[in-house]
Amino acid sequence: MPHRAELPAVHGGSTCGTGEFGEAGKVHESCCRSLPVPGFSDPRQPGKAVFLDKYEITAGRMRAFIELVTASSNGVPDIKSYTAAHRPSRWNNGWENTLPSALFTGTATYTVSNPTVDLLYPGQDRYDANGRAIDNWVVNSGTFTVATSVFDSLNASHFFPEYFAPSPPWESNDYAATHNFNCTNEAGSYGYATYWFDKAQIAQYGGGVGKQFSKDDMDEKALNCTPFALLAAFCAWDGGQLMTAEVFDHVAGGPWPPNAGGIPGPMPPTPPRLTGANTTCGAPANTLNTFPDGTQSCPNVYFYPDDQGNNYDGSARVAPPGRVPADTVAINEGDEPWMDLKGNLHEAVIKPDGLFDYRGYGIAWSSIQPHRNQITTPRMKSGAFGARCMRFK
Repeated sequence: MPHRAELPAVHGGSTCGTGEFGEAGKVHESCCRSLPVPGFSDPRQPGKAVFLDKYEITAGRMRAFIELVTASSNGVPDIKSYTAAHRPSRWNNGWENTLPSALFTGTATYTVSNPTVDLLYPGQDRYDANGRAIDNWVVNSGTFTVATSVFDSLNASHFFPEYFAPSPPWESNDYAATHNFNCTNEAGSYGYATYWFDKAQIAQYGGGVGKQFSKDDMDEKALNCTPFALLAAFCAWDGGQLMTAEVFDHVAGGPWPPNAGGIPGPMPPTPPRLTGANTTCGAPANTLNTFPDGTQSCPNVYFYPDDQGNNYDGSARVAPPGRVPADTVAINEGDEPWMDLKGNLHEAVIKPDGLFDYRGYGIAWSSIQPHRNQITTPRMKSGAFGARCMRFK
């Protein structure tokens, strides 16, 4: 397969930075750029220098991954088999269960128990232990089957049929499993999944109006609505691994507070490099691309392309990496900074215990606080969550 930096050639591949594609004065570079992390070493990679990608993963880079796997797998995007045959050093084989094996077909089956036996499929006991935000949601025990195609993974489908909201007027699995995940493009949803499918595919396989914007516009944007396992598989194919909680906390200058953004009441103190003058809202600062119901609110810092007032595709709010020039983090003065490490999207990370979590202020409007249990799993996805990769040399 071609080297990751060669794909995609333009949209989402070399369109990271300030200004829009085609604009005079834009400053764009490779979206694959990775920066050394001073003072950090990974005990799982002794003697190797650690690099963290400057930018969040773009939708176009995920598309390149899927297309290259398709080309190498007899025309089928069998990411599950490809990943099983190319497992990286930091990997859990159980993550492969819900990876896609085809474009529009495929399922996975798993079992949930109480007490929990497999932490990839946590039960009611783990929901209770994680500080439930909504008291009357329940996690049913049993065996469940979910659709795991590429389309289901990157569109509105969810992977949590065991969740149930018993209270009227919802009384449904879907409400508890997807409450404001914001990955749909149905009328009135304002959903903002950034991976592009054409309207005919969305109408046939998922329902909904479809995307307002072009594939090129969407490919440039930071990728969201993607299961954490698929993000980890992408990073492995890309020659690295998903960012760890430890490297994020090192770059941020201290530990991210537990459940930050998911605890009602005052925001716990955040690491020092994620606070201060470049973490403020209101003119003339407006340095974070975030929205209400997150830990900070700086709405309308970025909104492009013009959505023409539609009510089914709100992805104009998600920026291509690097578009908000003040959202920077650097360890040492004068270092080249990482972009969007604070705003734009929450970012998926791997914790030392091998479970998943998130970091950063993020785009919000995805009601992450009821979903602390799901966030630990490889099935989690939301309009709020993206990711970036790290690598070792």
